[in-house]
Amino acid sequence: MPVCHVLVDGKVCFGTGSDSQKVRNLQADPHLAVPVDLYSEDWKFIKGIMLQGLPGSSIVGPRSGRFEHCCTGNTRSTPTRPVGGEADSMIVEMTPTRVFSWNVDE
Repeated sequence: MPVCHVLVDGKVCFGTGSDSQKVRNLQADPHLAVPVDLYSEDWKFIKGIMLQGLPGSSIVGPRSGRFEHCCTGNTRSTPTRPVGGEADSMIVEMTPTRVFSWNVDE
């Protein structure tokens, strides 16, 4: 499921509803992977990374001031729909333990 994420102190964070399928999936299996890609109509130019967190590194909790601060002005979110909007009552926080990339120049 696509998410609008931010990087906060080395952790990937995104908001979601407390009754969302994302929360139910994480409660059943805490493995988490967040892909970030740069799309191109010509697939040979698609680039991206995937961040994975091991069980126990995913934390689902209520919105926090730390996340709120990072979602206002420090992201590429739009002024009309910032990351962590009103419907996002929970914050998912993951410490990446593995990073994979494709077509990314080092």
